[in-house]
Amino acid sequence: MTEEVGRPRVPTAAKYHSALKAVIKRAIIVLDALGDSEMRFQNQGQVWNRAINDAALAYGYTEATVRFIPMAREIAQAEIVADWLLWLSNNGGGVLRFVSWAHDEPVWRMAERERCSIRTIYNRMDRSVAALIT
Repeated sequence: MTEEVGRPRVPTAAKYHSALKAVIKRAIIVLDALGDSEMRFQNQGQVWNRAINDAALAYGYTEATVRFIPMAREIAQAEIVADWLLWLSNNGGGVLRFVSWAHDEPVWRMAERERCSIRTIYNRMDRSVAALIT
């Protein structure tokens, strides 16, 4: 496994694939941190949780929580990934799978929801990422 001195390493397809998965995961976290200012795309539970958080803030109930505030560069990258996810939802789906994975939902739970094996979940995610690359 020796390589020549001074010769640059060439990234493999597997490294591009894993890097793209990491970018997608980070973008989903950033998009969730931004929230939905118009409240158009949130479901009932998200609206209720936001109302509870606003009420707790109004009445002075504070806890030691750390809030993630994305930087401008992360927001710009997340907007690009949002377009990818939109394309993916129109061409085969799997966006809910990525959102669940980004929020560290156990893979076995995703497999139960989709009624398949854990290996199938990973294969479906890999196929979705490969579709984005091509």
